[in-house]
Amino acid sequence: MTGIDVTLYERTKTGTDEFNHPIYTETAVTVSDIIVAPMTPTDVITISQLYGKHAQYQLYIPKGDAHAWEDNKVAFTIGDIAFEGRVFAYTDAYIESMVPLRWNKCAWVEHYE
Repeated sequence: MTGIDVTLYERTKTGTDEFNHPIYTETAVTVSDIIVAPMTPTDVITISQLYGKHAQYQLYIPKGDAHAWEDNKVAFTIGDIAFEGRVFAYTDAYIESMVPLRWNKCAWVEHYE
């Protein structure tokens, strides 16, 4: 089993505006070997009730990844479908030695316009 490349747009705070709101710059980083899975209808309803957001995909992230995922934009292509969304929930990593495959983290992604 192999994953796909996902573009992660990591945000870095670069200052504040005149209203003292943070200003961010985004840096595109390609992260390889990400498993992308659509959400089940039951998961969508549960997540919508918990977070008020409509999750469309789960990203399974390889062991050892140190990128900041939550609240960052992601983009990927599956076949001829291009998707762009934002990670809104990121689970803590499972204990690497107890997970038999290469992926031990999970993030939920919503589509945005």
